[in-house]
Amino acid sequence: MLFSVIIPTHHREKTLHATLDSLKKQSLPAPQFEVLIIPSPNDASIHSVKPENYPFALRVLSDIQDPYLGKSASFKRNTGAQNAQAPWLAFIDDDCVADSHWLSEAQKVIATATQNCAGIEGATMIPEPQQKTYTYKGLQRLSRAGGYQTCNMFYRKDIFNECGGFDLFFPFYLEDTDLAWSVLDRGRSIVFAPQCRVEHPVPPPEVKRLLSNAVRTRLLPYLYKKHPQLYKNQHWKALHRFHWLFLAVHFLLLWILIVNFNALGFAIVLTSLVLLSVLYTAYQLRGCSFSAPEALRMTGYFTITPWITFFQLHRGNWEQKTFLWK
Repeated sequence: MLFSVIIPTHHREKTLHATLDSLKKQSLPAPQFEVLIIPSPNDASIHSVKPENYPFALRVLSDIQDPYLGKSASFKRNTGAQNAQAPWLAFIDDDCVADSHWLSEAQKVIATATQNCAGIEGATMIPEPQQKTYTYKGLQRLSRAGGYQTCNMFYRKDIFNECGGFDLFFPFYLEDTDLAWSVLDRGRSIVFAPQCRVEHPVPPPEVKRLLSNAVRTRLLPYLYKKHPQLYKNQHWKALHRFHWLFLAVHFLLLWILIVNFNALGFAIVLTSLVLLSVLYTAYQLRGCSFSAPEALRMTGYFTITPWITFFQLHRGNWEQKTFLWK
């Protein structure tokens, strides 16, 4: 057996079955891999998964005591790795569909790779919808090399264990980047294999994700503290130019309101803030299909997320005793 395929799942019966059906069609012989499913507690959708219906060895780890109550994909993946029997761990998500040659192509990479190779990053394909949405636009990052997304990643189990697995401080955001960087920090290599393909669907628009992403900014200082050089090499910015512009306008509003109140000036600056939000929303939605309520909610979120991002970034700095200022 070469691969242990690990699938964390959370109440996604339909898409999980699509993932498992794609594994049924693998060109790699079934004895060469096993599949481990780690569901959330009380996930009734898992009852429809019958191991006897699959040609490969399938285990559902539903009796695990999960202190995160299903909210930590990192815990689920670590649980799968702890129970894996193969020397290579293959990670895929429960809403993805693997190409029929996904595992056999990874096998070819392993056969020709050097001993220093500790991981394989596959290519994540995003199907283009008839009408492009903001969500589709954002998902394009998954298709680029160097993202190390766990919807399509392979790791040597011994190196995975050496790194300590997924850091549970990252429940489901940046955990993939952190693990890959932990591998690279040890002088190991991760090979990008575009022929190892997995298709990731485009979910319905979810504007609230803008808010949750701003809240998660708190995690960036911890990632920077663990991998300072790799972080710097990415040239990431938690606070972009539009954040600083929004913050400046907000400060101007506060100054007018508290220090030197002027009704006309306040109205002008407030109107400028609204127009700025509208213009930035229009910029983000260019070339995309969207509804009026979606655009309205985005405008509202873009008005408040700079403050949340700013606060969460410095909250993370305080907690980690770091100074990541942008």
